[in-house]
Amino acid sequence: MSRKMLGLAVAERSMIAVEVVAVGGQYRAVRAATFVYPDQASLDSPAQLGKAIKQFLRAEGFSARRCVIGLEAKWLMAREKLIPPGSDDSLVGILSIQAEREFTSDYAELVLDYVGPIDTHQGRQVLLVAASGQHVQQLRALAAEAGLKPAAITATTMALADSSDPADTDDYLLLHLTPDGAELAVRSGGSVRLLRRLSVAIAQDDSSDAAGSWMNDLAGQLRRVISLLPDPPDAEGKRQLHVWNRAGLDEESLDALAEQISAKAKLCESSADVDLAGVSGIATADAAVAACLGAAGLRGQRLGVDFLHAKLAAPTQRAVGKRSIQIAAGLVAAVVICILLLLHWTRTQHEVDALAKQITKMAPSVSKTQDIVERIRFARPWHDRQPTYLDCLRDLTMTFPIEGIIWTTSLTIQEDMQMVFSGKAVNEEAVLDVLDKLKDSPAFSQVRQMYLREAGKGQSEIAFAIAAHYSGPITK
Repeated sequence: MSRKMLGLAVAERSMIAVEVVAVGGQYRAVRAATFVYPDQASLDSPAQLGKAIKQFLRAEGFSARRCVIGLEAKWLMAREKLIPPGSDDSLVGILSIQAEREFTSDYAELVLDYVGPIDTHQGRQVLLVAASGQHVQQLRALAAEAGLKPAAITATTMALADSSDPADTDDYLLLHLTPDGAELAVRSGGSVRLLRRLSVAIAQDDSSDAAGSWMNDLAGQLRRVISLLPDPPDAEGKRQLHVWNRAGLDEESLDALAEQISAKAKLCESSADVDLAGVSGIATADAAVAACLGAAGLRGQRLGVDFLHAKLAAPTQRAVGKRSIQIAAGLVAAVVICILLLLHWTRTQHEVDALAKQITKMAPSVSKTQDIVERIRFARPWHDRQPTYLDCLRDLTMTFPIEGIIWTTSLTIQEDMQMVFSGKAVNEEAVLDVLDKLKDSPAFSQVRQMYLREAGKGQSEIAFAIAAHYSGPITK
């Protein structure tokens, strides 16, 4: 851990810088100075202001490069939130929802952190604190330009409240008076539970009338805040009021302020844990404010709020890169293709449904047709598979005369189309005529007469038998 740390209390037009070193467990401020911004430089131009700060630090002899930056409360938004009982694991989720509701318009542009929770008589309370993301980025850029490395960015008044004297009570109000305003923090239960920027214009006029006017205004605002706090722990019914007086008020005015708000006032001009004896050329109260920031960084403990390491980060807008555009385009194309496929499938499904209905209507006709097909299939072998037998019978019949003077009584046809048929005729001439026609026909071959004789005694018919080979149908 670094043995020296730079505390920077940043205001709108100036900055207090104090370098703190750790020696034997004690913290000591070794140099301090106030830097007033050049006329042409501001926090809105971090590069220009950072260069000016770098020259200032070199000229004043600052050597620390790590720093803790403290912000005024006017740049922050703080809200006290009551949360339901629950585990710490669910705390971030609960606060994220509440923060989004609280800072609806600019939630995404904020850096958020929180303090707590602490137990109060009303329940568990958390202090939600938000800073502008742009402002935080400007401070980081400013530090980088000045050659510094920020360890934390916090609220200056909260750092003062956390650096109280251990001998003091842990429940008190801290009033931080600056040359241009007033800030209030309420410490209770070991942490800060309230942070406010009071709308008070501190008069630079030393007249009693001017001082009395803004002091009365300040007292009125303090009373309104105190009225909302729980009963004071003090036995006398008075609250402790710690005043960091950087506005130059005298003790008499501060006592009068404490009397108006029924509080016990304590003037704070130096930090209890930082030795400021080694610094000069700057008001002790001013040096103590920045010294508290430096000491907080050296202690290595997490500050009440730290916008560099926020526990509750709002979503940030990211630049869209070329790769992201390509992925997005691919996703869009995939979605379009899916839609087209869905439309095509829907149209096809409609067609399928229509055809299914048509098939249902045609079912009776199809059944009848199927019966016809089965019958044709059953009869087809007689024509498609064995037509030669029919052709043989036809060609054989064509050789017989139509007068009926010759006829067959038996016919045998083998698989190789060898056939033998026998019959009777009224005379031999009819048999010989058929025999000649068979021999002359190209459809038959190997034609021979097997016998030719009288059919029997007392009969006039002639019996015959002829063998032949059927070669195939006669083509016409």
